[in-house]
Amino acid sequence: MFEIYGLDSHELMPLARMFERNVKKTQAIEGASFELNGQDEKEALQAYKNVNQISNKTHAVVAGDIMSAPVVTLLLDNTLREALSRLQKNNVRHLPVISNEKRLVGIVSERDILRCLSGIARSGEPMKEHLLSERVRTIVKGRVCAANVDTDIRHIARLFVEQRIGAMPIVSEARIEGIITRHDILSAVMRRYAVELWV
Repeated sequence: MFEIYGLDSHELMPLARMFERNVKKTQAIEGASFELNGQDEKEALQAYKNVNQISNKTHAVVAGDIMSAPVVTLLLDNTLREALSRLQKNNVRHLPVISNEKRLVGIVSERDILRCLSGIARSGEPMKEHLLSERVRTIVKGRVCAANVDTDIRHIARLFVEQRIGAMPIVSEARIEGIITRHDILSAVMRRYAVELWV
């Protein structure tokens, strides 16, 4: 289960909706039959057993296993100067934005800030004024996808690719518990090479 957070909204997003595809259902066709000789049949049966053993023993890696915590955050009224300072000081590229009540309301990336400072709005049109004293609320991405600590990282990795997401806050009751980036996913794959990456 994923959740979508915004300045004035919160929406639960089931997996089926996150990965909707416009694919028509297919009709079943008759399967082809084939025969195996004794040795081939034994090898096929052994391969089947091996796959089943791997699947049963493999622990699903969840967000809580690989997330970075604690998370550096911003408030809507922080300035872009403060945002840039936090990005540089903590060597990160994404900063979740929280309300005064510490609830997730959006996310700001290094790219968002640099785009604003270079005079280009998210729409691609030039901004008339861009100062480091601008407030984060002027550039915050108001709808951000977040996951729970028990979300399977394979689903998160898939969203990173399909939705071109660079980071995902991990939340519990709208409060930030951690954050996962593409780097965290790649590190998990390198450290836990037995992770089954297909869904």
